[in-house]
This record gives sequence, structure tokens and C-alpha cells, in this order.
Amino acid sequence: MEWTVIHDTLLCHEVLLEEPYKYNKGSNEKGKKWTEIAEALNESGDVKFTVTQRGHLEKKKGEESASRIPVDDVTEL
Repeated sequence: MEWTVIHDTLLCHEVLLEEPYKYNKGSNEKGKKWTEIAEALNESGDVKFTVTQRGHLEKKKGEESASRIPVDDVTEL
């Protein structure tokens, strides 16, 4: 699966809806919100998603270890 701008947009909509950033890092509440976001994206009928609660972090760590260069994937979106 290739991640597209549509995927980014739907992810941002879910983050704005669930507001996981309101909870403390590592808290159960924050983890539950990210799980709810992943489940909502996976159930989306518009675009195919295969995501987990920690999917973004796992992808970033994999890219960093493959290149041995820190990945700065922060964008305006």
C-alpha cells in the first residue's frame, strides 16, 4: 500500500476528532485514542488503510535504521 495525501488528510481528520494530544505521553487514555484512530482508519471504505496504534513510529524507526540518518518527516500537513 502506498501512503498518499488522501491518507494524510483522513489521518489528520481523525486526530482532530479524537484529540490524542490532550493526554499525557504514555498514558492509557492516549493509547486508547490512538487505537480508536487506527480502527476508524482501517474501517474507512473510501481509502484502504492498514495501520496500527504505533505504525508511524515503527515506520520512522525502520527508515532511520535502514539509512542510519535521522528521518525528519515533519511537514505542514
